[in-house]
Amino acid sequence: GGGTIQLYVTAQSASSVTVSIPGLVFTTTVPVAANTLTTIALPSGVQINSGGLSALGVHITATTDVTAYLMNQQAYTTDAHLALPVDALGMDYYLMTYTPAFAPSSITIVATQNLTTVNINPTVANSQSLTVGVSTAVVLNQGDVYTVRSSVSGGPTGDLTGSYITSDKPIAVFGASECAQVPNGTPYCDFLVEQMTPTTSWGKN
Repeated sequence: GGGTIQLYVTAQSASSVTVSIPGLVFTTTVPVAANTLTTIALPSGVQINSGGLSALGVHITATTDVTAYLMNQQAYTTDAHLALPVDALGMDYYLMTYTPAFAPSSITIVATQNLTTVNINPTVANSQSLTVGVSTAVVLNQGDVYTVRSSVSGGPTGDLTGSYITSDKPIAVFGASECAQVPNGTPYCDFLVEQMTPTTSWGKN
């Protein structure tokens, strides 16, 4: 909670960018001039502070190709992640995060279409009581967000890395560590988040 969430958008060609969060009844449209960076502030209610289901998916559309990334700025930690376009999403993911020091790690899943069945197979005990090593199905609609947080607040037993997520329609998957020491042993910890790429985009080189 607290802090600010900002969206940064840049484009090679002038664009009109619309950002909507149906769950917050939030919509804004802003012009983005060619070869510039535009900042769009998102409402504080977009932050997810617990596990489970919410309707906080952020939908970004534009009239030309754009690059977008989100920044989460808190009192003592700031992190940003690239937002992948819908056509880069998939239906088969392995989660990767960073071993948390003093807080949980998490899986966050965003549905792009209605009636999307998502199967989640977590590697550690978690806030949603999903069985470790067993796939559990949840059904999401477009813009729905489902978050699973590790139930242990730090160390390897709080690391959801390796969790396996599949779906029957394209989804966005994010891995986060709420308090990671980089490198391990650093006297401070930071919030880290990254959007996962589907296994179909992986390679050998």
